[in-house]
Amino acid sequence: MEPVPSPELYGGGMQSYPTSGGGRVHTVAAKEGLYSIARQYYGDQSKWRTIYEANRAEIGDNPNKIRVGQRLTIP
Repeated sequence: MEPVPSPELYGGGMQSYPTSGGGRVHTVAAKEGLYSIARQYYGDQSKWRTIYEANRAEIGDNPNKIRVGQRLTIP
């Protein structure tokens, strides 16, 4: 597996970077939730469940319990 580039390489305060599998990884910032992350990537906050299902093992049973600094795959 290729090393993942540091988010700092992308500048401009971006909190995500591409993965070798073609998706993206998003690092959760303060005051973010799955709704706001879905709106950022898909332009539709109702797609939060897509992100949750892709990260259920990392997030756990409660989608409201994401943590600052947590890395989420954005399919």
